[in-house]
Amino acid sequence: MVRITGFLAIVLALIVSITLVAEAEHTGFECNGSKNQKALDACSPFTWRGAKEPSGECCSRFRAFIETAKTAEERRELCSCVQRNTIVYKAIVKNVDALWGICGVPFLFSSDSKFDCNR
Repeated sequence: MVRITGFLAIVLALIVSITLVAEAEHTGFECNGSKNQKALDACSPFTWRGAKEPSGECCSRFRAFIETAKTAEERRELCSCVQRNTIVYKAIVKNVDALWGICGVPFLFSSDSKFDCNR
């Protein structure tokens, strides 16, 4: 009985380890990931339709999306991603750029395609 319990404990620990590694591999920046989509959806009244201010949900989703870019390379990818989305969805550049300050996120780059994401 003790051997079976010990064996089951080892198997359970192995399963938990594999699950944690798999989750860690998927927590990095993804331009087309769910956090981006949630931010796009929540912020669209402000960024596309010209609402006077973003909602609290927009700011929460925007921060969550921005925070997924941890490394310098991921932040460059994030910059390019936001610029592409601004063009594709015909967003209002000044409103997208205003999200940084309104939502309390340190400004990293402009959503204007003229901004060089590699600087």
